[in-house]
Amino acid sequence: MTISKRITIDTDTPKLPSQGKLLKWFDIDFDKGTMTWATRTEEDFDIIEGVSRASRTERFNEKRAGTYAGSSNVEKECFVTVSGVKYRRIDIMYKAATGKDPSNPLIRANEDIRDDRLSNIRELISQDPAIVPPTQEAINKAKASFIEGSRQASLQYVSGCVKA
Repeated sequence: MTISKRITIDTDTPKLPSQGKLLKWFDIDFDKGTMTWATRTEEDFDIIEGVSRASRTERFNEKRAGTYAGSSNVEKECFVTVSGVKYRRIDIMYKAATGKDPSNPLIRANEDIRDDRLSNIRELISQDPAIVPPTQEAINKAKASFIEGSRQASLQYVSGCVKA
């Protein structure tokens, strides 16, 4: 879905983890719009045969803890990969703050993909069929009707002036 020349929204967002998990996995400052990886514990990792949880935890914390969460070289959108699933960073920020999945696509009010402040995140309201913008044909008909109505009103006014 394209909102403007610079905003394209992917509406096929995967289901986000719970708010509790997001707040545990990330250190988030909603006022500044920053999100870094939090320090993990062994319980945060699934058991994988042949790999200890302790070594995975240590490796993650050495490599990721405290670093910027998300792709840093972005043009259209910032993504964060968690357990092999790619999420839009803006969706994670919203879910972590509100506890609910967005019911509509999210956009940034100022269209700056680096600005994930909670105050800048907006839910794109789905279009109600009753509010859909009119087609060009409907606009042309309305203009013609207005012009014809104006012409009729002018004739009545002129003819009223002539009679007086």
